[in-house]
Amino acid sequence: PFITPSVKSVNFNAFQNTAFEVSVDANEDWTLAQDGDWFTVDNTVGKAGETVVVKVTPKIHSAGEFGARSGKLTLTGAAAARSSSSRLRPI
Repeated sequence: PFITPSVKSVNFNAFQNTAFEVSVDANEDWTLAQDGDWFTVDNTVGKAGETVVVKVTPKIHSAGEFGARSGKLTLTGAAAARSSSSRLRPI
C-alpha cells in the first residue's frame, strides 16, 4: 500500500494567508490529521484509487505576534499504521 503527498515540505510568508494545495495519491483509504492551530484544511479523508486535493489555508499573524510557527499534516492509511507527513513552515 502507498500514500503519496505531492509535497513533503512547504514554506510561506507568515504575514499572508495564501492557501496552497497538496495532492494525495493512495491505493488505500486514508485520513489526515493536522498538528497546528494556525492553519485549516478542507479535506481530511480519501479513498483508495482517488487523487484528492487538500487545500491548506494559514491564518495571518496577529498584530504584535512574532516568531516562527510550524505544523504538520499526517496521512495515515486504513490498512496499517503507515503514514506520510508534510511539514509546514512560515518564512
